[in-house]
Amino acid sequence: MYDKQINHNNRTAFIIAVDCSTSMREMITFNSQYMSKADAVALVCNYMIDELMSRATRSEGVRDYYDIAVIGYSGEGVRSLLPSAESGFISIRNLAHFKPEPEQYSYTLCAPNTPNTSVSITLHPWIKATAVGSTPMYEALIYILEMVEKWCNNRDNHNSFPPMVFNITDGECSDGSSEDLIREAERITELKTTNGNVLLMNIHLSTYQSERCEAMPSNYRFTTQCPYKSTLLHMSSILPQNMEPLIAELIGSRFDGPYRCVAFNASMNELLMILNIGSHSISDQ
Repeated sequence: MYDKQINHNNRTAFIIAVDCSTSMREMITFNSQYMSKADAVALVCNYMIDELMSRATRSEGVRDYYDIAVIGYSGEGVRSLLPSAESGFISIRNLAHFKPEPEQYSYTLCAPNTPNTSVSITLHPWIKATAVGSTPMYEALIYILEMVEKWCNNRDNHNSFPPMVFNITDGECSDGSSEDLIREAERITELKTTNGNVLLMNIHLSTYQSERCEAMPSNYRFTTQCPYKSTLLHMSSILPQNMEPLIAELIGSRFDGPYRCVAFNASMNELLMILNIGSHSISDQ
């Protein structure tokens, strides 16, 4: 299970759901730059899309390896943040036709015991930062459920690596109870292909860099008295066993799996690492 190589015959799907509520206007430091959470999340998402685009690109062009969706939820409702993706998903090959003009992003790389280094990278601004109104996470899960159910029921995707869903939020849901959220999350993760069930990862962002990130906690060892943490924990998939060595290496876990696909108090750098787990947990050819 969870071992399919990705190609044009065995495609997969990535869904990034982004909290675009007013609280995402809060300022943080990311790569030595002071910016809003919304701007930082947009940068990270654009980086991931560029990475996925690069991995699907060969000499003859972009191969049709996966579908991508970036869903924003806010006081304006739930909507796609990608160009020409009214239905939510767009194939990586079709998305390439809407590639925006690249933009230069410069920052100072700060690493222990080494001089600070100026770094400049080029990113395509696939999505723009948005932060307005409430946090309708429950509505977003219903929207995602419909998308993923249709994708998994497509005969062409029957034997594919199952979709991976990343929910990025910095606050509590405004339109549903814990029971509502957990129930919809379970409905999403019960969907499957012959290669495994849909994987749902929930990532809570931190405003304060001093807060300790708890990423991919051991399912047997993690306990919490916080209702919000408990809700996110029980909304999240248990990581497949064949991905455990990668997680243990990346997060430096001292505990054995299974791990829950959840992260609390994640900084922007940790968010980038977690999203990269998703893109590098599968092999393509």
